[in-house]
Amino acid sequence: HLLTFYSGYDLPVFARHRWLGGWQLTGLVFARSGTPFSLLATTNNPFGTLNNRINNIPGTIARPPNESPWFRLAPGVTPAQIVPAATQAGTLGRNTERAPSFAAVNLSLQKSIQLTERFNAQFRAEAFNALNRVNYDAPINNLGNVLFGRSLTAGEARQFQLMLKVVF
Repeated sequence: HLLTFYSGYDLPVFARHRWLGGWQLTGLVFARSGTPFSLLATTNNPFGTLNNRINNIPGTIARPPNESPWFRLAPGVTPAQIVPAATQAGTLGRNTERAPSFAAVNLSLQKSIQLTERFNAQFRAEAFNALNRVNYDAPINNLGNVLFGRSLTAGEARQFQLMLKVVF
């Protein structure tokens, strides 16, 4: 799922004044649901590649709501219980998990100033991820990693940028 929304608005404040008017506010909203991924075991699949999925045994993977690890082994479960034997395919379906969703709001305030007949100046102030939402990357999906189920990285924090451009 993907949503992109863009809007622009000419601010009416001092609209007829040469130096104080001419401001425009623009916004971009970008949101998407998390991408699917699989939970992997530490064994080779029947084709000899190290991307075998774990066995699907109900109750072995805990998915606590709104906690730091997106998923973890349930209490009392060991990796050996859900890792398939060598050269056996895991029974958990492909892409059964979803990475965290992503959302960002970008804002821009800009002004154009006609300096002379040939010269025009444009000033722009931009805010990326203006709401400073934390957008976590996909968690570690390999059961052999001690950080299984945790997201170690996130997208960019709020950033500001100023720009001045002369057009002739």
